[in-house]
Amino acid sequence: MENLYFNWRTAMMLVICCIVVRYAWRLIRNGKEKRASQWLGAFFLCCAIDVVPQIIGFAGFYAQWPGLTFFPFNTECWLGALLYLHSYSLMHQQPIGWRKWLLVPGVLQTTYYSWAFLFLGDYKQKWAFNDAFHEPYILPLETALSVALMLFALVHVRRSIPVYKSHLDQFSAKVVACDPSWLDNLFKASVLTASVYVVLELTTIFSTLSYIDAFPFQIAIMLVITWLAMDAYTRLNQNFPKLDDSTARDEEQSSKASPPKDWSQLGQRMAQAIDQQQLFLDPDFSLLQLASKIGTNEVYASKAFNNGLSCTFNEFVNQRRIEFAKILLQETDQSILTAGMNSGFAAKSTFNRVFKLYVGLTPTQFRQQNLAP
Repeated sequence: MENLYFNWRTAMMLVICCIVVRYAWRLIRNGKEKRASQWLGAFFLCCAIDVVPQIIGFAGFYAQWPGLTFFPFNTECWLGALLYLHSYSLMHQQPIGWRKWLLVPGVLQTTYYSWAFLFLGDYKQKWAFNDAFHEPYILPLETALSVALMLFALVHVRRSIPVYKSHLDQFSAKVVACDPSWLDNLFKASVLTASVYVVLELTTIFSTLSYIDAFPFQIAIMLVITWLAMDAYTRLNQNFPKLDDSTARDEEQSSKASPPKDWSQLGQRMAQAIDQQQLFLDPDFSLLQLASKIGTNEVYASKAFNNGLSCTFNEFVNQRRIEFAKILLQETDQSILTAGMNSGFAAKSTFNRVFKLYVGLTPTQFRQQNLAP
């Protein structure tokens, strides 16, 4: 035990790692978007576990207990699959199906390191195995596989974001409330950390890189991961609408039926129904609900908004909500939060963001400039 020492590098990485674990655990226990949050929480836990060798290495654990070699801290092959499954679960209601097989490389990686740690013998045999087999063959394969899985996940996220946003814009009035910009943040932060990771791994393969040399890279990665974990916990506080298969069925039904001759007439009918019944005041109001009331399907309803009213369903509903909120702010003494809730918004932050988007002022600024005499 006399060889163990707690230096500033150990302390810095341990503090950052503990923050990541804390938010990972919060995500795993998150009541909203439970499935997607659990995948993301597992992703952050793997990130934290992966830096444990550096934390204990700086503290002298490997010098004290060299047999720790091959302890299954390596989790790189889990990360791409967990990231992919998070984004898929956030946007889809369906089970992951065949996508569960993306977890196999992570299982194999953990199994391999567990076998090597438990059955290779003492540290001298482990070091001999490392020099003769692990570093020449397994390590490059492990790196290539983890990079390939991460690239696969990032390509999926990048391609899915515009499809998801377009779907929300056409079929749900909750697009702004759900703040799908989380997916943009996830993609950008993942690209940044993956880039630093690739540089670090390539440098490790082609040259000798000590713990101290790798420390700045690892700190940069963990700081980005920490910010991402905190941002995730803040943003994943409500359920995200899903890409619904009913839309595809409606498309098929619409292709077999004669389309309405007058999109404008259907659009006016829907606008009248929304205004007369003040349907926009329901935070969960959707195009499916409106289509059912009118006696049509989501595809026809969406086309009626786009072609008949020259706006999307989301734009129309949020415009009505904002106009209603402006009246409340001018003519009542309701608080900003109450006015937003009574106008159909699920949260004050959402209300402020949408109001600023459509009016150019915050609700508070608008009230100050338009106080009723």
